[in-house]
Amino acid sequence: MSEWRMPVNQKKSTTLVDKLSQEEAEKMTIQNMKQALECEYTASVAYQRFSEKAQEEGYKSIANLFIAFSIAEGIHAENHSAVLKEMGGKVNYSIEKIDVKTTKENIAYSIFKEKYEVADFYPNFISEATLSKSSLARISLNYAYQTEKKHKMLLEEALKTINDPTTNIAKVFYVCPTCGNTYMDTIPARCGISLTESKKFNIVKIL
Repeated sequence: MSEWRMPVNQKKSTTLVDKLSQEEAEKMTIQNMKQALECEYTASVAYQRFSEKAQEEGYKSIANLFIAFSIAEGIHAENHSAVLKEMGGKVNYSIEKIDVKTTKENIAYSIFKEKYEVADFYPNFISEATLSKSSLARISLNYAYQTEKKHKMLLEEALKTINDPTTNIAKVFYVCPTCGNTYMDTIPARCGISLTESKKFNIVKIL
């Protein structure tokens, strides 16, 4: 297995994407969904392992943040898998090798990953899904995209507290079961991305 790395997604020019036929865009979207599925499933496992490391080092709040992220990435993987089946694609994936380091390093690398997904990975895939006219693919990809933006912000906040393991970035984390959107401590009546009622959210508390 290779190391957990940046997904292979070379940025395509807007002109090139616009010239794709609907059939070509649909084939590309199926491949994109396969890649996104593997990326999210690996991220879910990685965050679980990062949580275990954070707990070991005494960062209880960060450990729970990673658990919340693991749940969220698992939801993205499930959504992508469902769309892939709907589009007639085969659902198969493998977990890349995950290199667990110190919590500080794990957070820094996670920020690096999330930045890439927000800047290039998901925007490209959403553009191609739009051309393919696959509304389900576009919805699933957008759920992940919007959530990853939130994750990047929360990871940056967590990094600021890394020098004091006793600092709680939050006492409770909430995860929307529809899109993976993640909240700390307080929640609205409905998810800001999928409009799912907050009473359905997954809850992660510091023990």
